[in-house]
Amino acid sequence: MPQLVLQPCSRNGHVWLMLDGEEFVSLRDDDCEGLKIITTLLVDSEVITVEEAAAVQGVMPRTVEAHRTTYAETGNSADLIDRRHFNPGQLTDYRMEPHKPKLISQATLNLVRGERISERELAARLDGVVDDRTVGRHLHEMGWRAAVEAGLREEIDAYLDAERRRAYFAGVDGEPLENILNSSSPREWQTPERGLVGIALGVAHLALNGAYGSLERLVAESLSVLSGWSPLRVWHVSLVYLMASGGGCLSQIKYFAWRQVRGLLSGCAGLSATSLRHWMVEVAKHAKAKVTVCRSDGREDSITRLRDYLEEAVAQRMRKGLIRGRAIYLDDYVNAIFRREPIARTKHGTRYGICKAFRRHIAQDVDTGHAVTCPLGPSDITPLAVVQRVVELIDGGLDRAIPGWQLELVIADRWWSVKTVIRWALGEGPKLLTWGKNIKTIQDALEGVSETKLKEHPVTVEVRDEATGQMVERVAGYRLDTELSIYDLERPIRCIVEWDGKPESKKRARLVVGVERDEMSEGEVVDELRFRQRVEILLKQMQRRVNLSAFGGGKAHLRPAKLEKPDEEERRKILKNHRQVTTRRANDRARLKEVKRELEQLRAGEPATNELGLGIRDLKKLVKDLQRHIQRSTARLEELDSLLAWADGKGPRPEEKQVAELDLTRDSILTQLRLEVFTAQETLLADFIEQALKQVLREEAEQQAAKRQQRDARSTAKGREGEALSTDVEELYQIKLNNLERETILERLTNQHGEFVRHKTKRIILVVFDRFEDCRIQAAFERYCVILNQRDIRVPMDDGEPWRLLFTYHLNAPSSSARFK
Repeated sequence: MPQLVLQPCSRNGHVWLMLDGEEFVSLRDDDCEGLKIITTLLVDSEVITVEEAAAVQGVMPRTVEAHRTTYAETGNSADLIDRRHFNPGQLTDYRMEPHKPKLISQATLNLVRGERISERELAARLDGVVDDRTVGRHLHEMGWRAAVEAGLREEIDAYLDAERRRAYFAGVDGEPLENILNSSSPREWQTPERGLVGIALGVAHLALNGAYGSLERLVAESLSVLSGWSPLRVWHVSLVYLMASGGGCLSQIKYFAWRQVRGLLSGCAGLSATSLRHWMVEVAKHAKAKVTVCRSDGREDSITRLRDYLEEAVAQRMRKGLIRGRAIYLDDYVNAIFRREPIARTKHGTRYGICKAFRRHIAQDVDTGHAVTCPLGPSDITPLAVVQRVVELIDGGLDRAIPGWQLELVIADRWWSVKTVIRWALGEGPKLLTWGKNIKTIQDALEGVSETKLKEHPVTVEVRDEATGQMVERVAGYRLDTELSIYDLERPIRCIVEWDGKPESKKRARLVVGVERDEMSEGEVVDELRFRQRVEILLKQMQRRVNLSAFGGGKAHLRPAKLEKPDEEERRKILKNHRQVTTRRANDRARLKEVKRELEQLRAGEPATNELGLGIRDLKKLVKDLQRHIQRSTARLEELDSLLAWADGKGPRPEEKQVAELDLTRDSILTQLRLEVFTAQETLLADFIEQALKQVLREEAEQQAAKRQQRDARSTAKGREGEALSTDVEELYQIKLNNLERETILERLTNQHGEFVRHKTKRIILVVFDRFEDCRIQAAFERYCVILNQRDIRVPMDDGEPWRLLFTYHLNAPSSSARFK
């Protein structure tokens, strides 16, 4: 067998690879790496020993052992090379070799996403193996930079844009009537009729919300007025008018342009104000009739048709998912009215003084935010009667939708924090959250709450420290969850007591009736009462958009005499009121004396000494006001004195003042119709944003983020100059979503013009919208048309079968001969 050995040569410093004793290959002794590889191979093959290899290389035997171990593990002699002998560029290239495929894939993804190719970002995606300059050099060597400069990005963008457009038009927006009107010929359609097509969106949501279904319970058969029309047809015309006019009064119908909505009236030219007013009068008479309804527990109740209609409206809202029926916000709106009859007066919520009025009791669902119901009542109705009526009405509707379902919680303002309401809530009523009134009974109970104990429960908020600019916690007040004995009730009431920590400030209490601590924590109670303002916002929106405060008409009838002799409890209340009025009159008299003295000083030319700095004219007006208050207090004291004398048997029965009560049946129906219109607008807006506009906003956010990243956009805002603009898609999307002007979107949708096109043989109305000026609204509306057409919306416009509404839009600029999809 041939023998292979290494033999150092002393003459020329070479190392000979000898085969069978003959010099075969000459290796230079300064070629350390070559000697290392050859000796390691020979040692691994057991041709030479470790000591011989160490002698040839001039190293220690353990170094040779390390080389042999490395070679045995990797099997690659390249791993034996000492890279410290590479120059920096060669070493970097060697490290970069296995990462080139990942670099190419990341750069390609950047182009597809439309992102800017940043060497620093690519280096970070390579886990920091090389720096950004090396990444840039390799992109240049591979020809990647040259390809990008030659238009590679534009080619990719053009391809992706073409694919998006193909999917956009073929899949969603291009064919809103696909699979809806197959093989439809233009000859099958009547001549288009221009009009206010945006109202059709509201009418569609009226049908989706079940408004027409609940109206069937109010009038079942044709009435003597408009006997040739079915009741649903009249209701449809009324709803279209209220939707288009913003809840206009019936008396203003004579000024309404019916031609703009004639396409939705099934060939009808509209109704006159007289016809509709006579119809509502007949409906009001019909609504007072009694009907029998069966409850889920087997009971049979005899209620009016109006009550039946209102309960069915609640049931429809429950079935359609508009309300949850768990809890409501309750509010009461004093609707002023100007009539000659002696209608009951009350204090107005925003105006100064008292006025003739009636009340609207609005209930809003806590979970969904939609209005539940809005019954009406006289102005002198008690808080207990209001909450009982509203809860019974809602429970009746919930029982129809889900047998046995009842309202659990009522959240109301301080008007309902009276003894009768709390006692009712503790007994048969639902749970109650309300603010405690600032009256002596509650203040006396709050005095028993220790301020020391209150300070053990601080309420902290984060504020920015002016000195350091950091966010720090500050004590904003104190809050204690405790129980108080109020109104001489049988057991204490759970209360959330609040105090701002100032000695001169009074404590306030939130009354939590029937709610245990494990059901609702202190923070949840505070939040529920804080969010009760939403029902007040709802009222203001309804007044603005559907003219809720407009009175629908009704006669006033004198109430029968019901004055009864006061019992002992009533006598105590009269005495208490007598003391209050006496004190108020004494204060007014003292104030009047001071004002008169001040007025005399000013007339005499002396300097003014009053704190308000009033002049002669203001002081004279104040004198008249105080004199009027004193006269009113004196008259009230005379009434109370006569009542006390009658109760004590010392005087005759006092003469009772005649009070007139309005017949609110007609206005109750109109209020419910306005409520249906308002809810349809709300569901239209929410559905349009959720189903269509959000997708458009997200696409905009993605494009905006890509452009910012590509251009490395910087802020130019004052104080933020040079800061990099955000490229986070989710953040940009949320900003766009939060900045939506909901009222503006609703106005553009409902006020859009277009064409109504009727099918000649089928009961179909094609609603063709003109293109919106806002490209964002147009893109979202194109998506929304597809969604609406898939829901099979049918509206009862006349005596026959319901008409189907289909929605589409013009392909080009609107004109008389514009094509539609």
